[in-house]
Amino acid sequence: MSFTFPYQFRLAENHRIPYPIVTIFLETVRGHREFSFIMDTGADNLTLPYYMITLLGVKKQSLIESESQGIGKELVKTWEGNIPIIFCNRKFNIHCSFTNNDKTPLLLGKEGIFDFFNVTFNNDKQETIFEERKK
Repeated sequence: MSFTFPYQFRLAENHRIPYPIVTIFLETVRGHREFSFIMDTGADNLTLPYYMITLLGVKKQSLIESESQGIGKELVKTWEGNIPIIFCNRKFNIHCSFTNNDKTPLLLGKEGIFDFFNVTFNNDKQETIFEERKK
């Protein structure tokens, strides 16, 4: 079975930049909510801004304090743990990092996703395709 997400585009300096946006459902303190994530194969894991700790009802003391490095040399303080998600009609727990910044974009990384799906960026059709792996 496969799931397709159309690219979304941002305008920058008179040209359109494609973004592989996917939909993930998260259990928040207000019930299940839909969130848009960027599929980022350069990211190791699901990455969330700091405010999501409270929104998801995660107890900060249950998270492991760590550091992460993105683009550039500066280390970013993070808190790591696992959260349940619903993605492509599949519910599972996934490893995630909460950054110390409320402006961090919602990123879907490789860990947990590549275990269940093959990912194709079809630039001709401007879509991202997640095909369930046959294990």
